[in-house]
Amino acid sequence: MVIKFAGKMIFELAKKEDPLQIAKIHKDEIKKGFLSSLKVFFLQNFYGAIIESDFSFCAVVKDNGRVLGFVSGTTDLNRFYFYFFKKYFLSSFILLSPKIFDFSFVKKVFETLLYPKSKANL
Repeated sequence: MVIKFAGKMIFELAKKEDPLQIAKIHKDEIKKGFLSSLKVFFLQNFYGAIIESDFSFCAVVKDNGRVLGFVSGTTDLNRFYFYFFKKYFLSSFILLSPKIFDFSFVKKVFETLLYPKSKANL
């Protein structure tokens, strides 16, 4: 579904060419949180997986093909994580390799992965 606004702005599901622009917006505009501490190219993989996965979605607002904003979510976080690691494990590992031996980083990774279980009763 594509919704057109005044002028050339449109609202649509993100496409396979959008993850880098989405990652840059995330990095520039979301200052707190674990994902924001990661490199843009990791976020590009992450949003690429969100766009591709059957268990997640990403919608964007564009003006002349440029992403201005986005919203993303998942219907099943565990299945999304499985998809992400299956498809992007090697490239993500390489991108994160400088931080792999930093205990505080590894702790944050596990906190992020286990977050849905810790908040299951919400």
